Amino acid sequence: MLIPRSIRHVVGELIATQQLELRENSTETELVTEILTQIADAPPYAQLGPFLSKALIASPHVEELFADDSTLIEIITTMLQ
Repeated sequence: MLIPRSIRHVVGELIATQQLELRENSTETELVTEILTQIADAPPYAQLGPFLSKALIASPHVEELFADDSTLIEIITTMLQ
């Protein structure tokens, strides 16, 4: 499915480019799983960029997020091209 693949891609890209710092003892897999669980409960009209931003900021697995909504949207858009 597109949404899980997009979330895995965005999280991986953010970590690779040092725009996302995980907390000590947290893993990328744990973070992706948490976000996928949350998105299942999101309204069907939720926009992925802002949703991801809020989910990442609120996650107990994230120490710091250095990317904004437009950066997240750009990563998603680039992936889909």
